[in-house]
Amino acid sequence: MTLLKFFRHKYFAVALSSLFLVFSCTTHGIETTDNQPKSIDYSTFNSFKTNINILNKIINDKQISKSSESIADISQGILDQVNLELGANLAYPETALLLPDHLGEEIIQIAVTNGWIDDIDINLINSFMNDLENSDFTQAMSNFENTIQNLEVSNEKFEKLNLTANLIQSAYYDNPNIFENLQKVEGDDDGWFDCALATVALASATAGLASCATVAACALAVTLHYNALKNFGRACLSGDKPQIIDTQNN
Repeated sequence: MTLLKFFRHKYFAVALSSLFLVFSCTTHGIETTDNQPKSIDYSTFNSFKTNINILNKIINDKQISKSSESIADISQGILDQVNLELGANLAYPETALLLPDHLGEEIIQIAVTNGWIDDIDINLINSFMNDLENSDFTQAMSNFENTIQNLEVSNEKFEKLNLTANLIQSAYYDNPNIFENLQKVEGDDDGWFDCALATVALASATAGLASCATVAACALAVTLHYNALKNFGRACLSGDKPQIIDTQNN
């Protein structure tokens, strides 16, 4: 019965198919050897820009969002529908789905504990935030890219860092205000910094969880990340910061 109901609900299926079709044309592994120079590939970000309306249709699908306003519940609903549509078994830990409910430093701590990010990622996050605080997003992103391209890491690690860069660019494209240093222009406290840190940490953790090795994994990662940002970013900027959750008891 559930399966029949799903296939009668064509809106989600058509939107999802459209999204996967575009990702299948733009997503690919970074074809370099460990000795070749590496460069950032923004195919995923470009797909995000092209398909932001489709992403909104998927996230706002009434079949998924009508029963709850929880970011984690909506993400789980998206995940379940994707698996049903594809006959797949893509999985995201519940802890990962709850990341948007945490502050930036906690996202980093959870991601480290679960092995989703390492010292390289932490150093990149810290450098990005330092550049953002003392300069602007453009400079921070440029330094971030240059650092990644000059790191001596495996192709697998570089692909994850590449995905991190794509997710950060997508977050900025969707809501650049998250990265604005309001302290400079309005005398605001460090609220803007907390929002930006949580956004960058979430991008890094998401990339550590998934890769763009397959169309489904990449499209799903971008969709779940956008769902988190769409809700978290607006709440954060409005002053309704994430509440600390005791994950040890979950």
